[in-house]
Amino acid sequence: MNRVPSVFLLCGALLAPALAGAQGSTEAKKPARTVFQRLQPCKVAGVEKEVLCGALPVWENRGARSGRKIGLNIVVVPAQSDSPAPDPVVYINGGPGYGSTGAAGGFVQLLAGINKDRDLVFVDQRGTGKSNPLHCDLPGGENDLQGLVRGLFPMDVLRACEPKLEAKADLTQYTTSIAMDDLDEVRAWLGSTPARPRSRSTSYSTIVPPMPPAAPPSPTCAPISRRRSGGLTRDRSSRRSRTRSPANR
Repeated sequence: MNRVPSVFLLCGALLAPALAGAQGSTEAKKPARTVFQRLQPCKVAGVEKEVLCGALPVWENRGARSGRKIGLNIVVVPAQSDSPAPDPVVYINGGPGYGSTGAAGGFVQLLAGINKDRDLVFVDQRGTGKSNPLHCDLPGGENDLQGLVRGLFPMDVLRACEPKLEAKADLTQYTTSIAMDDLDEVRAWLGSTPARPRSRSTSYSTIVPPMPPAAPPSPTCAPISRRRSGGLTRDRSSRRSRTRSPANR
């Protein structure tokens, strides 16, 4: 029987861990996905696992690209897979006027199956949530039950609130079409490459995915929508919702 010299056995025993370590270091050098580079780990209400949070400053006046900037508040629930699909699901809240990040806790459970292979992206639309929110004190409450049965957006209250909002925002820049251009910028910033990220929408926001992009051309979303209420219409010539909310005028 041929015997392998002990010196070769010894060298093999010493080299094996080194080669394994070299392979491990190569894998460790694999760059993190862009979303992990842009955002920071955080915790949000209703989500047990750690998620990613951050803000993207964008021009309030996207056309002029000058003047005030506003920070778009972002929460991303990373996919469970190590090799997720490149097109995330972007949740767009209804209202209009509701921020999206506050709904992350509930929708993480609802979209758990999708989250196995896709990131879930929640962005507070400009004027909502923590993205330069435009708040007016609307009637209705424990001490004003009659106010609860008034119109959804009482114009006298909104007109009285307008000067307060104009002190912190150019209200002409808070429209649905501009907000969708914001989402397109967020998509690119987070490293989402497909031209059609998927969206999950409710109520008012079901009008968003089919809307034609503003100039310059930007991608639209492939919708995953559930319409819960009607009554909203869209002026296709101006691409603005006809709702009278200050956050979506």
